[in-house]
Amino acid sequence: MITRTQLNYIRENKLIPTPVNPKTKSPIAVFQGVYDKKGRPRKQWKYDWTDEDILSADAVGVYHKDKDKNPICAAVDFDDLGYVAHDWNNMLPPSMSVAKQTKLGAKVNQRIYKVNGSGFPNLDYGGNSKDDGKLVETLQSGVSVIHSPDRTFTMVPLAQANNEELLKRLKLICFFTEVQKNFVGEGQRDTTHLALQGALARLDEKEYPTTLLEGFIEQLCINVGDDEYSNRINKLSYQREQLAKGVEEVKGIPALCKALGVKNLLSYDLLKNNVEEKDYKDYPLLTDADKAEIVYPPTKWIMENWLMERSFNQVFGDSGSGKTILCLKLAYCIANGFPFLDMKCITSMPVLYIEGELPGQQLEDRKNTIKQFYYDKGKSLNDDWLISLNKDDLRMNGFKFGFDPIAVHRNMSKEDAKDYGRRGRELINRLQDKILKKTGRQCFTFLDNITALADIDENVAVDWKPITQWGTNRKNDGFASCFLHHSNKQENGRGSSGSSAINRLLDFSLQLKKLDQEYRFSMPGTKSVQCSVHYDKERHFLGQPFMLTCCENGVWTEYPFLKQISFKILELAKQGLKQVQIRAMAKELKCSEATVDRLHKQLRNLGLIKEDEKSNY
Repeated sequence: MITRTQLNYIRENKLIPTPVNPKTKSPIAVFQGVYDKKGRPRKQWKYDWTDEDILSADAVGVYHKDKDKNPICAAVDFDDLGYVAHDWNNMLPPSMSVAKQTKLGAKVNQRIYKVNGSGFPNLDYGGNSKDDGKLVETLQSGVSVIHSPDRTFTMVPLAQANNEELLKRLKLICFFTEVQKNFVGEGQRDTTHLALQGALARLDEKEYPTTLLEGFIEQLCINVGDDEYSNRINKLSYQREQLAKGVEEVKGIPALCKALGVKNLLSYDLLKNNVEEKDYKDYPLLTDADKAEIVYPPTKWIMENWLMERSFNQVFGDSGSGKTILCLKLAYCIANGFPFLDMKCITSMPVLYIEGELPGQQLEDRKNTIKQFYYDKGKSLNDDWLISLNKDDLRMNGFKFGFDPIAVHRNMSKEDAKDYGRRGRELINRLQDKILKKTGRQCFTFLDNITALADIDENVAVDWKPITQWGTNRKNDGFASCFLHHSNKQENGRGSSGSSAINRLLDFSLQLKKLDQEYRFSMPGTKSVQCSVHYDKERHFLGQPFMLTCCENGVWTEYPFLKQISFKILELAKQGLKQVQIRAMAKELKCSEATVDRLHKQLRNLGLIKEDEKSNY
């Protein structure tokens, strides 16, 4: 139980204590005389607990805001499941700390600061997998649990948060945590430190003074058991002197990544606003003579005439036109090497299907329909190569707000111009990289759909820029992708505004349209999806519009672009009726005999009716 001395400390610092549930970490809610519209009592958080209530509570927390939503305090939360980030808490200004008992002993997992309207950094960084956890995040609303069976707090005076200084140190903690996680053993540390200090030397010295960075270098040495403090620290000043002299060979992030054995250090991006241009390699100067011996990797078909390796693609259409079921079918074909319609799957590969709209069960129902189609044919499926993720999956794995948006609407103001969708795209990149590591193959990614996965104004071309840049960059990295999107509400349904800017960067764009009534038909097995397919853009294939159906058991059928009356004639021919017999039914078909003869000839020319007037199915 919390002691009275500890409670007095909380009160003296003008914090508002509350009993919390030790399991859920939520404040204890009580009925306060408020009812909902149906007359049911509504429980609310209580802000005026007595000393006796607090002293007898199993766990105690403090509110970040009072009942009028005025800021009181905020917290820096270390949630790294490897407990490496926790080793850096003392690089923050001293203040009230909460220590949690872990398998490695007591670890400070939160630092709490006064806010009182002075602002608090907004940072949420780190891996979001069950294996990694977030490195660092700031908590500005809600409750911090400060005392429970597994945690307690120090009675250090509560410090006033300095927004800029705190954010600067938090970014450095993220960077040094990732460095420490991958740090090398003895014998390789000189090279590693030289590259590390070269990367740090490129930071703006006014923003990141040498003394500040030296403190972090010393802490790294302490954390990894390196007793050559002074030698490591001195390298920073040396590297800054070299850069000042214009020495271009000063090693930086590329050399550091190589030394640590990692592809990149994403946390360095947090500091990039303050990195001098000297950190970047020059573009190579390559003449035709230089390229004479270069053999570039060929681009191959994945799904013949539709999708290629290293491509950025789009499928868009009316709501209910069949975009999702079509792309799910393509996903299974690509993952298993199966054909689709009359198109061969030339290159099979793992598929990542991100579903941002449908609930998990609905998505699984659609997938099961496709699976059953192949099971009925006696085919086995490579389930390890089909990876799907939906909002329900995320919620069940601790992501209560679902997907991070891959792009966020940006105005011209400085604050709104920030790319708040970067994290969402990076999470997809990491997932793609995990699939590559697991399967040894780069995956094809479906994003279903942009409206659900991005918080943008679809009518503003600049809002699309992060998405198109991401698709193009991943294409250049060897990954193919396809995003699903709704048609606009214009009469022609030509995609959304800003689509001209999008299309320039696409390799393939397919449009699905619901059929007008004069084109809809009732052939057996066509009750589920009926749509027309239009090639909005294709770099390597010139296709004509056609009609497409999918029945309840997942069978897809392609038809020429024909009106309803043609399908009625086709159905009668399928039943064995001769042309002369169908002509006699012209009035019943609500057309002339000449129309019957003309359409019957068209169907024969298309090969749908053979010369013996029987169906060619």
